[in-house]
Amino acid sequence: MAELEFRLLGAVEACRDGSPVFLGPARLRSVLAVLLLAGGNPVSLDEFVERVWGDASPRQARSSLHSYFTRLRYAFDLVRRGHGYALEIDPETVDVHRFRRLIRAEDLDGALALWRGEPLAGLESPWLDRIRADLLAEREAALLDHADRKLELGQHGELLPDLMARAERNMLDERLAGQLMLALHRSGRQADALLHFEKVKGMLAEELGVDPGPALRSVHQSLLQNDIFVPRQLAAAPRTFAGRRDELKVLSEMPPLSVIVGPGGIGKTTLALQWAHEHVDRFPDGQLFADLAAVEPADAMRNFLLALGVSPAVIPEDQAAMTGLYRSVLAAKRALIVLDNAIGAEQVSALLPGGASCAVVATSRNRLTSLVSQHNAVLLSLDVLAVDDAYSLLVSRLGVDRAEAEPHAVEELLAACGGLPLALTITVGRAQEHPDFPLAALAAELKDAGLNAFEVDTELGVRAVLSTSYAALSAAQADVFALLGLVPGPDVGLEGVAALAGQTFASVRTILRALERGSLIQQHSPGRFRMHDLVRSYAREQAGERFPAETRDAALRRLVDFYLHTLVIAAHRVDTGRPMITMPPPARGCVPLALRDEDESRLWFDLEAENIAAARRLAEQRLCHRSVWQFAWALSNFNAYAGNMRDELAGWHSALAAVRELGDLDGIGQAHRFIARAAARLGDCEEALAHARVSLWMAEEADRPFDRIFAMMTLCEIHWRQHNNSAATEMGLRAWKLAESQTAPVRARVANDLAWYLAQDGRYDQAWRMVEACLELLGPHGSALERASVLDTKGYICRRTGRLEQAVSYLTEAVDSMRLDPFSVADTLCTLAETYVELGRTREARTHLAEALDIYERQHRKPDIERARDLLARLELP
Repeated sequence: MAELEFRLLGAVEACRDGSPVFLGPARLRSVLAVLLLAGGNPVSLDEFVERVWGDASPRQARSSLHSYFTRLRYAFDLVRRGHGYALEIDPETVDVHRFRRLIRAEDLDGALALWRGEPLAGLESPWLDRIRADLLAEREAALLDHADRKLELGQHGELLPDLMARAERNMLDERLAGQLMLALHRSGRQADALLHFEKVKGMLAEELGVDPGPALRSVHQSLLQNDIFVPRQLAAAPRTFAGRRDELKVLSEMPPLSVIVGPGGIGKTTLALQWAHEHVDRFPDGQLFADLAAVEPADAMRNFLLALGVSPAVIPEDQAAMTGLYRSVLAAKRALIVLDNAIGAEQVSALLPGGASCAVVATSRNRLTSLVSQHNAVLLSLDVLAVDDAYSLLVSRLGVDRAEAEPHAVEELLAACGGLPLALTITVGRAQEHPDFPLAALAAELKDAGLNAFEVDTELGVRAVLSTSYAALSAAQADVFALLGLVPGPDVGLEGVAALAGQTFASVRTILRALERGSLIQQHSPGRFRMHDLVRSYAREQAGERFPAETRDAALRRLVDFYLHTLVIAAHRVDTGRPMITMPPPARGCVPLALRDEDESRLWFDLEAENIAAARRLAEQRLCHRSVWQFAWALSNFNAYAGNMRDELAGWHSALAAVRELGDLDGIGQAHRFIARAAARLGDCEEALAHARVSLWMAEEADRPFDRIFAMMTLCEIHWRQHNNSAATEMGLRAWKLAESQTAPVRARVANDLAWYLAQDGRYDQAWRMVEACLELLGPHGSALERASVLDTKGYICRRTGRLEQAVSYLTEAVDSMRLDPFSVADTLCTLAETYVELGRTREARTHLAEALDIYERQHRKPDIERARDLLARLELP
């Protein structure tokens, strides 16, 4: 579709796709102008006659109009509507309508840019003359508003030539005269400003017989007193800026008091300056700035008053009186006050204006929460930059070509900086010092030098910034801060900090609040704390200086014991039928959590999984052999449920090495058994078989029935995975006989597994009886997962015996209950899919099989992946 544009703010013109359209004589252009000014509304013939000719219309005016309509209809979408004619156009295509919309949107630059000269140039009629005068008046109003805005922004030099020319043409416009006087004064031409006032005053008296109005007299008086001060104290806007979109949005809503908080180097001042420069036009009476780390509030207030034009002689020495004057001066002004590096809330409170016309933005490393309750402040807590924003900041300074030439090095630089703006700035600065050096060399240096790589001099650098916050801590706070640098995981909960420090929950809670207020740690979720990697490095340095090695070792021992002892409790809660291992008491000062049930235990494990893994690695590094084995035992069920067999296998290999060092035969036997299970589930049945046989032999030698039973059940699983169902069944029957002397939960587990192997061997009646025996042994206390496993077996038996709808019912119910055990639920989904295939319900089969395959792939179960893919491929065949 052709793109049309109509211009009335100058000669009447039309363009189609950027090329001019020939419009013909003046009368035709007048008709077009009437249609365009109507904005798509119909115009009657009588209105056309009056608007195009007025009282001097010729007798043939109507016939002329019809001739014009015919010509316009060929060029544009002219339509008959009711008793009139209209152009079907988008008003945005007409510069007059676009001008008015931009004025409403306060886009004065865009609106005024549309003007090309006298509107409707060359067209004459009384109505068009009135429209022309109205448009010129609208333009003049826009020019006056535009001049006010430019003066507010300090752009008087740019305005001056235009103001002088317009004032010369219209000496009686007092608002224009006031603008010119201000521009002259701010350009250092005070005498010319006062002379212009006298000229305007004389002309008003001579031509109108009146004196200047109060607004112009006020400007004159201010010039005489030389008190027109608009302070511009902001530092320059940041050269580059990225991210912080949400924070900028909050600031743009302009709450009377905003407090930007965060650790040193996080970009608080940069954010404040970026926003201030973006919105400087909102504060025509000036922008004030004070660094409260370098100046006392009373001195800052005095400096502000001087900047606002208050004579030093009238500023009182008394603080209360000076505060009253400060608030009075600001009462009618729209000014921005930026208070940087506030240490305490009282510094900010002392400099707050009395009214709501000004905005205050404060920055602080401390949270200053009392300002929220006492002054309704909006608190903006800054975190590190997101990866994309950090990348944008880095690339904007390095240059796109240099960054794209070494993408891997850029990734390493970003990782070393961890999204901390100060670290990014230092890194860019070092890269710019040597523009010919490869970025990979800088990345390698950052990796090797650690925190030292971010030192610039004694005052600028990450360590220097952090040392200021550290120096403000009490001894007890500094102790805990330093110990937090030793934490091996990504974060730590309140209970973990208590164990690390060997203190009560109440005492560390108070200390953690202080560290959070100082922005040295972040409470990223309730009761959980983390540090930036560079802050952690600094804390670790302080721990090395503050504590001897034995104190640091004792703290880590307490933390490892906290995770280990709580994990053992959690493992027992999720599998109450599994005999507990004997644990020595935890280290003194460590209090494990008393988890109450399975749900609470699973929730705690999900929350702490990364920290548990880190604690286990720490135990391995420190050769805590007993702990390594205990971690493997406690993690076993969680790994099995998640299908995390790679970690399970690695953990038990470490545990096997550990218990061999200890000479613990029972532990060695269990380690072999769990290695066998993990290897089998990963598809390495040969390795599994070797370890399972060793486990069974050791259990028999030590006469440990429980270990013997479960070594036999592990062998069952291996035989089944080797498709030797008869061997699996015979081994299961032997285990069932041996289990007669065991507890009901143990016998129930054996019965359930045996039922599965019987069913796989085609012995469905025996399998069903064994399932019923399992349910009887479970009684009312069986877990949801145990009952789901029974349902799975029942579903399989029903499927194999032709009861397909009943199989679907059992298996669907099993899937719903088995979501906590992703390893098993994948097999059940696969069985359900196969049942749907036999029912001819291919769509449901594909859905469940695709879900099973996704789980298999995530768990790296090669044989199961192949089986699921094969079945899916057969379903895709026509």
